[in-house]
Amino acid sequence: MILSWDFYDKKAAIKNIFVERSEIRTDGAECKDCPQDYVRIGESLLKTSLPGKEKISRYSFHDKKVTRGMTYNYRLLLCDKREICQEKYGAQISY
Repeated sequence: MILSWDFYDKKAAIKNIFVERSEIRTDGAECKDCPQDYVRIGESLLKTSLPGKEKISRYSFHDKKVTRGMTYNYRLLLCDKREICQEKYGAQISY
């Protein structure tokens, strides 16, 4: 499964992007509304750009470990150079 995100980083503050995934079975055997455990499955260190430059970047990630009959929830953690991170919801995909 190939996922991609566009993001806007005007201040060039984003240093790292972490991809996290949770999964539940789509057959209803698991609670869809229960809190989900996310596992880190990817990481990217971004090249720095000059502050003040308006920039829209695309980040892609290839998840090779997907199984039929599962629903996957993806989120990104965008972290700055001080290691302060913000969660950003990514996508929910049933396979």
